[in-house]
Amino acid sequence: MLIYWLLLALPAFLALVGLRRQEASTRGGTSRAQSNTVFIGGFLMVVFWVFYNLISGLRYQVGGDWFAYINMIDRVREDNFLEALFETDVGFGMTTWVMTRLGLGIGVMNFICSGILSLGVLRLARRTQHPWLAITAAVPYLLIVVGMGYVRQAAAIGFILFAINALIDKRSGVAFVYLVMATAFHVSALIMVPFLAVAYVRNLPWTIVIMFILAVAGYFLLSGTERFEQVQDGYIDAGYASSGALVRILMNVGPAIVFLYVKDRLPVSLLEKKIWMLISMASIGLAVILPLSPSSTVVDRLGLLFSPIQIYVFGYLPQALNIPLRRSGLMIMAVVAYCVTIQLIWLNFADNAGAWVPYYSVLSGT
Repeated sequence: MLIYWLLLALPAFLALVGLRRQEASTRGGTSRAQSNTVFIGGFLMVVFWVFYNLISGLRYQVGGDWFAYINMIDRVREDNFLEALFETDVGFGMTTWVMTRLGLGIGVMNFICSGILSLGVLRLARRTQHPWLAITAAVPYLLIVVGMGYVRQAAAIGFILFAINALIDKRSGVAFVYLVMATAFHVSALIMVPFLAVAYVRNLPWTIVIMFILAVAGYFLLSGTERFEQVQDGYIDAGYASSGALVRILMNVGPAIVFLYVKDRLPVSLLEKKIWMLISMASIGLAVILPLSPSSTVVDRLGLLFSPIQIYVFGYLPQALNIPLRRSGLMIMAVVAYCVTIQLIWLNFADNAGAWVPYYSVLSGT
């Protein structure tokens, strides 16, 4: 369990150190000192990325879906290329097939998927005013639980974060490619396509037309596939329930409400505000849908796609609430305390925490 706390302690400590550096720069730091700060910040993000992915890639029998992925890889190993594509989501099946032909195991797959997720988190965090605080908010659930448990969806969320960054930078073609890759790793990512399309298109009639076309095309493309039937049979028809789904949905709702309240104070473009406004509204909508849904697992897994709202809002929180820089320390400590509480409760009291605790590594010989 110590390894998880080290993973949280690093960005939490740097969030407070980063505040002090920011205060110093506002008092008249030189451009050379500021450039050194940027360089050091970038270097530390690389260190964090490597540290996290070593933890994820070297884990052994850690994560809720560990044995399910072991079985999936074993099946793909016996498949030809086309069979592998339909064994699971297309992108994941293709990657797994190539990996098995190279004689590589589940550790490499874990490293690839968690690497995509963590890189997406870091790229989003760097857009905020307090990047290390944003990363701290991502650690307890998105990086530890999702990144080290729901491998396919972790990669999908990473590609979604790439798409959001590309769309904000007005590279719509690149964003579309990332969304295709996200959907290839987990079919649930398809739900993000209309949200980002609506955010980018200014004309309301065209927005409605695009949403309708995407919804119909997505349904007909997926409805006949084996993967769609697996999702329908496994989650919807079976009425699967996820313990703690309400708590995880509410973890998105809080930041979503804050964003809708403070969005006009954020120093970002109108397009960026529109993207996060739609994600915020969707997060609140899932809280309404949850008690009405026949399967809380479906709503819970969809909620994961909107969880980056936590990263974004916490990264802007002190300034968004008009807290003076010299007093931001208390707010940052409050956010860190919140993240510590979430991680403490999850690691010790979650129904399926035993799949993550204790942490075993292939290096330990266990």
